[in-house]
Amino acid sequence: MLSYRHGFHAGNFADVFKHIVLAEVADYFTQKPKPFVFFDTHAGEGFYHLSSEFAQKTGEFTEGIIPLLKKQAEFTEIPSTIARYIDFQKNLVENYGLYGGSSLVVSAFSRTMDEAVLCELHPTSVEILKNNVDEIKDAFASEDFLYGNIGKIHVHKRDGYECLQALTPPKSPLPTRGFAFIDPSYEVDSDFENVHQTVAATAKKWNGTIVVWYPVLERKKAKIENLIASLQTSVADGELLQTEFHIPKSDGMTGSGMFMVNPPYLIEEKIENDGNFLCKIYSGSTFNIRTLP
Repeated sequence: MLSYRHGFHAGNFADVFKHIVLAEVADYFTQKPKPFVFFDTHAGEGFYHLSSEFAQKTGEFTEGIIPLLKKQAEFTEIPSTIARYIDFQKNLVENYGLYGGSSLVVSAFSRTMDEAVLCELHPTSVEILKNNVDEIKDAFASEDFLYGNIGKIHVHKRDGYECLQALTPPKSPLPTRGFAFIDPSYEVDSDFENVHQTVAATAKKWNGTIVVWYPVLERKKAKIENLIASLQTSVADGELLQTEFHIPKSDGMTGSGMFMVNPPYLIEEKIENDGNFLCKIYSGSTFNIRTLP
């Protein structure tokens, strides 16, 4: 949807959860000596200014990343990936007034041999993304950034669904192993079928990990349930993982969900530890995770 701008929602509780899960996936792929490629079908702008008109209008980051940064000092034991994520985002928030989006989080957990393919169709967002990528590359070369130094970042003004299907399985010069993140706004109903079709087609020809984010939203509940059911049917040969993080709200988005095809080995335990920790940060929140049959 070309009217959607993620700047209104950057750094909210849903971002925090999904970016920690993505960081766990990226961390797993760095444990082996071979490089990986990361596909982001809806890359947005890469990072977001928390002082912008968009962010200030909703103030969602004040109930997301800010409580995590403030309350983490109360704990002596923090899951290792969350600790790295906190350090990274704290540096961005306090020194630059920024929140790092999906591509920046993954870049921060990557190595010089790894690569990212970022797709964005919104005409304004993709130009901002291109400029931000240049800043990201410069920043990772300085001492200001604490982690990561991803090798190559490829930006495509292109439909992310089409791009992922066209570029998988990855061929040289891209690394052949890796993972994809599908993260539409779901503000238009066509996103549900596009996600289903893209995951089904990609999983048939590539054994990479595919991560899908979805909102927990009462008015979209039936469509989300149908999407999960259709994905289970379409990728029945692969291992499937589903996890959700919920906060107490009477309306709007009440949770952040992640669906994973071919999840990394032992990642369920790591995400469970992360989710349980986040429940200590956000009062009244709940978390669940399960392997799907």
